[in-house]
Amino acid sequence: MLRAFCFLTLALLAHHAHAVPAAASQIIAEQPTEQEAREAREVAAAFIKRMQETRDIAVPKDPYVDDFLSDFLRLRPESEQFSLSAFGSSLFLRTELKAEVDRREWERFYAAQVNLNYFRALYYLATGRNILTNEPTMSEVYPPEAVALLNANPLLAWKSPDKQYKIETLEELRGVIATLERATALMRERFMKHPPEEAERYRENVRAWMAKEPEEAVYVQTGGRRGFPNDTRFFRLRTSPEIFDLTLVRTDEGMKVVWATVYPWN
Repeated sequence: MLRAFCFLTLALLAHHAHAVPAAASQIIAEQPTEQEAREAREVAAAFIKRMQETRDIAVPKDPYVDDFLSDFLRLRPESEQFSLSAFGSSLFLRTELKAEVDRREWERFYAAQVNLNYFRALYYLATGRNILTNEPTMSEVYPPEAVALLNANPLLAWKSPDKQYKIETLEELRGVIATLERATALMRERFMKHPPEEAERYRENVRAWMAKEPEEAVYVQTGGRRGFPNDTRFFRLRTSPEIFDLTLVRTDEGMKVVWATVYPWN
């Protein structure tokens, strides 16, 4: 999975289609107009700017459709699988447990997942060597204090004799959320003091990345998902460097973000 950090080309559009939430119709129908592509890139740039300022997916609400997090609540519980545990293993949720989780816990779970994935991508860009070919270890994408914290939770540990792969109880889920939030707080504090974008290694890696993979074109998927008609035109693009994979839609208030995941750790 981590080899996906190597750069992809537009030939992998099919990969993007599979990455769309399950409720969407996975049909790439047309190219955007120049105006639509420009608007999508402007919103993506504003999204990244706000993320750099706040380091928190739950804060920059302006670029999102109304009640953005409720979209996550509607869509994400349909899947039992969450790719947020340590490398090579996904974390599963007992189906019946979904009904016991309240809205606020889902919101916290979502925000903690995205934030931590965002932070480890930044950390790797700021510290990693040979990122085009190297398959990183856990210690290369998290600082030591975050590694220790995650390894202390059997559901998030990289290596542990008590390693678990499925959340069975509400208490376990709450423990996972709390651990993820503590890990994100540690990394956010580090980044506030030492912004990764200011590191020379980060700039070198970004230059290498952009030389290998130029800015990706915006493209359109026409389909439906909960809350949107079947003929909705969704605009897809990855930010540069390819940290976020964004899905946007045009509203009466302009282009808005519908869905955001961290590439390659979706």
